[in-house]
Amino acid sequence: MKHIRGTMALIVALAILLGGCSGGGGAEGSPEAAAYLESRGYQNVRQEGRVVRYVINGRLLSKSPTMEQWGLQDVDPSAYFGQTIAIERYVATGSPVGEGEVSVSVFMSGDKPIGGFVNVPGGDEVGYSLDGKTLEEVSGKPYEAWKQDWLAKYGG
Repeated sequence: MKHIRGTMALIVALAILLGGCSGGGGAEGSPEAAAYLESRGYQNVRQEGRVVRYVINGRLLSKSPTMEQWGLQDVDPSAYFGQTIAIERYVATGSPVGEGEVSVSVFMSGDKPIGGFVNVPGGDEVGYSLDGKTLEEVSGKPYEAWKQDWLAKYGG
């Protein structure tokens, strides 16, 4: 009888431990990011892929495609220098740039969504703003002029 109780206790302890590890090691998206996308008109939002984290700095912002992806944002990236940014990836419908499902990435600072970008199937790596604008439309400049100004401001 002692042997059975000991075995049952071990099984229960393992079940608790394994159940506590089912979060995917940070692979799940946050409810804040999903709500942010829904507030911007996206529908059928579901998390896809793993969460990518990095510490933002000028060196990172001087390399493609990161600089272009940040160029699509409404926020100044220098406000986040030295902070860890998480990029959560989603699939959603209702995008202004594509019919059907599109890939949407949300930039998170802590639990706060600060921006994102959209990629359409077969499109380039840079993508579009969450509002469906190109980098040229967001910046109001041709790409080469934008890039020169960007590198002068953030490094390169």
